Amino acid sequence: MWLGILAVIRDRTGCPSRPTWPICRRRPPPGARPDAKSRVDVDMVFRDRSGMLAQISHTISEEGSDILSCQLRTEHNDTGVAAMTILVRDAPQLARIIDRLQSLSGMLQVERRGQAG
Repeated sequence: MWLGILAVIRDRTGCPSRPTWPICRRRPPPGARPDAKSRVDVDMVFRDRSGMLAQISHTISEEGSDILSCQLRTEHNDTGVAAMTILVRDAPQLARIIDRLQSLSGMLQVERRGQAG
């Protein structure tokens, strides 16, 4: 939920010059979603090596996205698997994140869950 805070100082006549009234709170109109973001599930397969999770996290963060959840496991064939849910602003941001993740050394596969093909 978004709650913007707007400081409004008015005197009893409505003049904003004298500080006698408290801070007012202003909510956006119904249906307004400033900074709306979408949750996107991304699956990755990579060579299991030290520092890979840090590189993945750094890449996502540099693009201005947040990781909401992350599940990791290693396989017997020395590969790692990550299932993440991230927040993105729009499709171009998601495309940049996926492109950058795919370019990481040791990354074998990156795909949006449900979008394989």
